[in-house]
Amino acid sequence: MGRDREPLFPDPLESPELTAGIARETPLPFRDAEPELFSVETSTPAADRSVFDQDVTDDDASGADTDFTARESQRTVAFRADLTGAEEFPADFLWGSATAATHVDGGDQASDWFHFCTQPGRIKDGLSCFTACDHWNRYESDFALMKDMSLNAYRLGADWSRFQPEPGGPFDTAALEHFRSMLGSLRDKGIAPLLTLHHFTVPQWWLQQGGFAEEANLEQFYHYCDFLIEGVADLVTDYITINEPNVYSFMAYVSGQWPPAKRGLSGYQASIRVQRNLLRAHFHLYDRIREIHGRRGLRAPQISLAQHIRLMDPLNPDSRLDVDRAKSADFRFNRLFTDCVHSGRLLGPLGKDEQIHDGHAWDFFGLNYYTRELVRFSLLK
Repeated sequence: MGRDREPLFPDPLESPELTAGIARETPLPFRDAEPELFSVETSTPAADRSVFDQDVTDDDASGADTDFTARESQRTVAFRADLTGAEEFPADFLWGSATAATHVDGGDQASDWFHFCTQPGRIKDGLSCFTACDHWNRYESDFALMKDMSLNAYRLGADWSRFQPEPGGPFDTAALEHFRSMLGSLRDKGIAPLLTLHHFTVPQWWLQQGGFAEEANLEQFYHYCDFLIEGVADLVTDYITINEPNVYSFMAYVSGQWPPAKRGLSGYQASIRVQRNLLRAHFHLYDRIREIHGRRGLRAPQISLAQHIRLMDPLNPDSRLDVDRAKSADFRFNRLFTDCVHSGRLLGPLGKDEQIHDGHAWDFFGLNYYTRELVRFSLLK
């Protein structure tokens, strides 16, 4: 966040809320109640317990230490809370699934990912995203499966290249009408759409102009977003502007595994520009979506971004260098972009703390979580 605000995510190494057995001052998120005990404890999976029990018995016979918890080779962390009276989720709770257009739609030959797939050696198994799941054509049967699963929400994306395959060309109104049919089908089945405006993929022609690495290109992106939002605002209330800006900038401009496959110092410098411009785009779209819905008398939208969070743990917790590197990785990957969104500032290294927006540019927090990283200090990286 801004330097005059408390951090959005407290440092886990310094936060008292992660202390075992602390009574929280605010209610747990599932109900209104008195402060509950929020405890952290270690336990051993039942499948492994007999092995450890046998070890303890043997050690006990020899007079060795029998502290079971201290001797676990595997640990699970169990977060427990008293949820008495909260046996069911609220009636309006949304249970859904999510896709990206390039992952499932198929048929789009104008995207950067289609071109990337045609380059030998880029895709490990050599497959193409051209067919994918053919979701663009099979959406009715796919949505019927969702309905059978009792899903009532679906996060889906729309790829810009689908609607404007040529630079400066007219937008494809037939594609828009098809997409409106998809959204209408979801609503008819009681499934609320959550629309992602950018999910890793851009038109190949736009990437060749520099993509998100060039601030001057943002106006073209905004023009596309206006076309899409104006075209579907009566069918959509919930929006994700940008999916995982930290992942996109890293994979495409640092590790070089995604288009445009940049690496090295120039790639890293481009990744900073990409994140800065994605931040500008999020601020613009947050305001623009609200303006469009308000002008047309539509329901107030709920808008955010989807942020990928990875636990960054030091490989050696006793090494100050590893701890320092883990904290740095945590800030740069997990907190930097969201702190900027909350404060409205371009925090370093994305800027010089310039205020470019009022901040608080989200109505909910979109969290994508998969795994953790073990971080160590290295003179070579």
